[in-house]
Amino acid sequence: MNKPLVFVKFISLLSVAVFASTSEPIRVCVNSMEPFYYAKDAQWVGVEHDILAGFAESQGAVLERLDLNTLEDVFAGLQDKKCEIGAALLAPTPERKERFDFSSAYFPVRMLLVANGTCEVHEIEDLGGKRVATIKGSSYEEILVKVPEIELIYSQTYAQLGEILASRQAETLICDSAIVVSLMRQNPEFTICGSLFGRGHYAFALRKSSPLTEALSQYIDKLRDKGAYRDLLEKYFEAKIVELIVGAE
Repeated sequence: MNKPLVFVKFISLLSVAVFASTSEPIRVCVNSMEPFYYAKDAQWVGVEHDILAGFAESQGAVLERLDLNTLEDVFAGLQDKKCEIGAALLAPTPERKERFDFSSAYFPVRMLLVANGTCEVHEIEDLGGKRVATIKGSSYEEILVKVPEIELIYSQTYAQLGEILASRQAETLICDSAIVVSLMRQNPEFTICGSLFGRGHYAFALRKSSPLTEALSQYIDKLRDKGAYRDLLEKYFEAKIVELIVGAE
């Protein structure tokens, strides 16, 4: 599963710079989450990091990171021009696409219901009257607030989301399948009880009309075409998880 660090060098060769080489950095607003963007052995690594580091190198630029606490902070950082790219497990919902551009998809996801132990809910109709943990500002919060008598318990971070369920402050949590994989590594007692809302995907967010949007999308597409995408997944996920990810596309 752990491949050499030169892998980032390999994927950086998959794209020819669309723009002239520049010494200007490409700044990314990050909401850290293992195994997507996180620190390990004094280095930043992860699926999102490796894609963006390779992309920056293909553009003759250096990648700079601004680590932020919440999804809302990431979007604010883009709007305020503190960064060019948002990397925070972002689903390109219609509402978000009105405000931002998005790259090609880099990770398929489904919304999952998770319990601490035995499942008592299996679909959205079961959530009325339940204490449900979710991420503030997430794409699925907009749907959950419409469920009659639901009691939403908000988390600002993915780590806190797991803590809320582990301490039984909530009866279930709802979040992306990619986040569930990480939470279940730390909490093996968690149980997947069902999926909601069909399939979706993550993409990187950029400001409207950003000159980087098309170049980044082309870079991601080339990763898939050349098979480097699967190599990237195998670097960070167990083989059975990789098969689930690839099968969800």
